[in-house]
Amino acid sequence: MSRKLPDYSAMSIDELERIVRRHPLGTKDANPKALLALSEALIKSLPEEYGADVHDPIQKRIFNLTLRAAEQDHAAAQFELGRCYYNGIGVKRDILQAAQWWTKAAEQGHADAQYNLGRCYYNGLGVERDILQAAHLLTLAAEQGPAKAQYVLGSFYYHGEGVPQDYSKAAQWWTKAAEQGHADAQYNLGVSYNNGEGVPQDYSQTAKLWRKAAGQDHANAQYGLGISFLRATGIPISPSQAVACFLLSTLHGIPDASTDEKLEEMARIGATRDGSIAEFFKDFVRAAWLDPNRNVKDTLKQIARVSPQSPPNPA
Repeated sequence: MSRKLPDYSAMSIDELERIVRRHPLGTKDANPKALLALSEALIKSLPEEYGADVHDPIQKRIFNLTLRAAEQDHAAAQFELGRCYYNGIGVKRDILQAAQWWTKAAEQGHADAQYNLGRCYYNGLGVERDILQAAHLLTLAAEQGPAKAQYVLGSFYYHGEGVPQDYSKAAQWWTKAAEQGHADAQYNLGVSYNNGEGVPQDYSQTAKLWRKAAGQDHANAQYGLGISFLRATGIPISPSQAVACFLLSTLHGIPDASTDEKLEEMARIGATRDGSIAEFFKDFVRAAWLDPNRNVKDTLKQIARVSPQSPPNPA
């Protein structure tokens, strides 16, 4: 009968500390999973917005615990140690060391390490710039499922960086990432359907994808969806929803001039500026009245009929 392994992730900091203390330096070290679990628990104990600090005792402890686990050839610990070096958590920032530890983890098939190392090769951070190696590593990562790797690999195929240009493969990888809720992938795939690049032209698919990305505060998707509402491409015309989308895109970085330009277009195509604004404010006041605690952004999202989705897990 096999022995059940302990669930270190469910243990408290005190429990993990007791396990680690049984293995003082100079003896056989503690289980790398226990070391890494304690390191991660300490990270969670830090203030929500903490800055990297070489001299902070907790951060130095996090680094040392992660190092002890990584030196036991534990791939997840090697990846986390690379992040410590990259971000300067408990140690002086060192991109070269980060790339070296990510290389060790990547060689063991760690997807996030393959992704990060691929970005290092693409940007020449800690390694000599090598677009072919970047594409190779991102392919290895994307094949394991992380949406961020699938999105970037799709962009490589779209632009022909490190791989032959192939709009069809770009759309395929963006589809995989979009299905996991990756907003940039949803937007780019919507552009592909809009332009008929790698997929059949389909304005309704464009609007559907942009609506999903717009719910995640993707400014370009909000702006593009506004145009779809304005021009009735793949979606019924709706001046009030168009205005709401344009205003949302302004809140998230699209210049005000773009919104003014589209309001002028409303006037040109027959949806008068006054009429569209009146319809928008009618919906705006109705939504605000139904839920006075709703903030402006949420009210605009309600009018535009976009709802937030859970973004993919960060690295």
